[in-house]
Order: sequence, then C-alpha cells, then structure tokens
Amino acid sequence: MSGIKDVAKRAEVSISTVSNVLNKTKYVSPELVKRVNQAVEELSYEVNPIARSMKNKGTGLIGVITEDLCGVFYPYVIRGINSVAVEKGYQLLICDAQGTYGSQIKRERELFRRLISNRVDGIIFASTVSAENQEAYFRELLKEANRYKRTPLISMERDFTSVGIDSVYFDSYGNAKKAVQHLIECGCRKICHITGAQDLEIARDRVRGYKDCMDENHLPYDKDMIATGDYDLEMASSVNSIPADTDNTEWPDAIAAAEPYFKEMTKAYDWAVGLETNPDFTPIINENVVKLIQGDITPDDFIAALAAAQ
Repeated sequence: MSGIKDVAKRAEVSISTVSNVLNKTKYVSPELVKRVNQAVEELSYEVNPIARSMKNKGTGLIGVITEDLCGVFYPYVIRGINSVAVEKGYQLLICDAQGTYGSQIKRERELFRRLISNRVDGIIFASTVSAENQEAYFRELLKEANRYKRTPLISMERDFTSVGIDSVYFDSYGNAKKAVQHLIECGCRKICHITGAQDLEIARDRVRGYKDCMDENHLPYDKDMIATGDYDLEMASSVNSIPADTDNTEWPDAIAAAEPYFKEMTKAYDWAVGLETNPDFTPIINENVVKLIQGDITPDDFIAALAAAQ
C-alpha cells in the first residue's frame, strides 16, 4: 500500500506539498497540483482518515441535522451545503430529526450527542427547541460541543445568536407581512393563511405577521381563516379547512401559504406559472386548485375553467 512519501517521491515534491494539495490548506501552483494528483491516481493512494484526524484534529466531516429531510425546503439547502463542503474537502453526515414535537426534540438532542462523539468538525442544524427552553438547551449543548474539541454549531432558519449560537436565518414575521401586503396591493381583501404547527416559532411568527398586516390594513379575519398543516407536499390539503361563506358564493380572494402549493403546481403544469399573481383568476384558482390536487378534475378541466374566465 502506497503512502504519502511514495506520492511525494513519484511527483518529485516534498511531503508538505502533497499534504497541502490533498488538504487544500495552502496555495500550490497548478503544475505541482497536477503532478501530485497524477501520482495519487497512479499509486491508487487514499488518505487515511484516522491518521489525518490524529494529526490535524479534524475528521473532514460536517454534521447536518434537519427537521424533515423529505420536506420541500431542506433538500435544496443540503445540496447547497454539500456543494461548498465538497469544494473545501469535507463530507456531510446528514441526520433527520423528523417526528412529532415531543419525540423530535429528543431525537434532535440524541443526534447532537452522536455527531459530537464522532468528532465531526462542525454541525449545521435546524432546531425545534421552544423559545422558552432554548437558553438552557443550548447552554448544555455548547458544553458538550467543547468536550472533545471545539465543535462549531451553526443554526439555520432560526436566530439563536442571543444564546451564543451563530445563525443563518430569515425574517419569518417580516416576510409574512410582505406576502400579505403584496396580495392586498393586488386587490385582494379576503385573505386566508395556511401555516405550520404552532409549536414551531417560525410558524407562530408567520401567523403574527399575517394578523398584523391584516390589522394595519383594517381587513377582517378570524380563526376560521387560518389553517394549520405540516411543511410537506400534502400541506395544500389544508385549504379544505378554510370554508367559503355559508352561502357558498364567495371564496377567499387569495391564500398566503407558508409553503405555497402553487410552487408544486407550477412544477407539474407550465401553464400555472404566474396565475397566482393575477387577481382576475383568483376566484377560479381557489375553487379549482383543490379539486385538481385531489384528482376530482383534470388539468384540462382547470384550463377550460380559466379560459372561460377570460
């Protein structure tokens, strides 16, 4: 079995140059990089991860913990993380904490323990810990993260900077207000909201943004205009719990959904692109989109209804 000394000898470079090329730790000229890579290929050399870990105190592994790996959000995030990680010479250990809230937080905590005990070089995570418990939760977690070595923790989606966690997040409250305000400016007045489980802070923030925007524009709403679902492809069915008026003659003008079901429609039907922003079509869309999703009508039936509206 060939070693790093054999690679250095074949490439006619120093051992440190081979290490810098393989670990991408320092700049090496393109000519030397080519020679080292050619020698690695000719000798079928593979880096010993255990030896590298002992020398560099790193495993080249980054842990990722998601709330729901099969949701419509995380696959794209993980793809982005992976593309950067591979470029920098790292590999991902992907873990899914999906489940009901009580079991999910326990599963999440166990995944942290396993990743830290496996000496990963960092953990990127989405946490379901409640706002009330987050301070104690992360205080213990940070202690554990520094038990074997300093393991950086990065939160995605939620802001935990107040408890010492670096965070990459977005403004759920502000974005919900912007979405509702856009619908109002398009002429919509009766606007319903589909949200996620209310034990999630980001879902509560979106509901608060929806309500505040409606209040600021002096538009009425009640609890029947807010439906709760899960962040998955079946969330669109939540629209069934938003009733039309009792005389069944007035449908909601628009639906500000936390995970827009139209995104899924436009993947399957090119003709659906842009329809959700056209207020002239909202009554037809709201009446027929659920029927289409449930299979009660065909895409051709939907197109015919839109054509008739024109």
